[in-house]
Amino acid sequence: QRLICIETDVGLGGTIYQDIPSQTERSFPIAHKQPFPYPVPSHHVTVLKDSLLAGIAAGQTELAVNSFHHQAVQTPAPGLTVSAYAPDGIIEAVEMQDYPYLLGVQWHPEHMWPKDRAAANIFKSFVEAADNVRIICGSGADQVQISADQSRSGADQVQIRADQGNHTAGQWPDMIWTRPGLCI
Repeated sequence: QRLICIETDVGLGGTIYQDIPSQTERSFPIAHKQPFPYPVPSHHVTVLKDSLLAGIAAGQTELAVNSFHHQAVQTPAPGLTVSAYAPDGIIEAVEMQDYPYLLGVQWHPEHMWPKDRAAANIFKSFVEAADNVRIICGSGADQVQISADQSRSGADQVQIRADQGNHTAGQWPDMIWTRPGLCI
């Protein structure tokens, strides 16, 4: 499960604009690096029909987003499809349709979710996709297991559990409760 846009694209072999203002020609300015507070939208993105993002946004074709970046996806990696554009043509969201859940957005829904249903739905979809997923790294005493379980948390919380081995199966000594928008 992924939400990060540029890192996912580069990691999968795509290319990026290192500096939007110096590498693109724009007929009108878009505030990709907005001068006002994080929860305030600075521009709109057009969501492509039939995309994962369109489903998450309940069919909205245009979303108001905030923007704090000077880099952007230039050419999506093989397997990634574009699901949203800014008015100046900059790619604002990518996804992988043949993967269980991969959505990368260029904006910061973690600052908008309390008042923006589409932003909240991004986190809800991520938590639903991660529900009961367990990642196991290492073995024996060095084994670390990480899982997200929304069934034991409130509607606006997700429980992240980490087990660092030497514990009876099912016991999770370290528990972190977080609200959508906080990075773990």
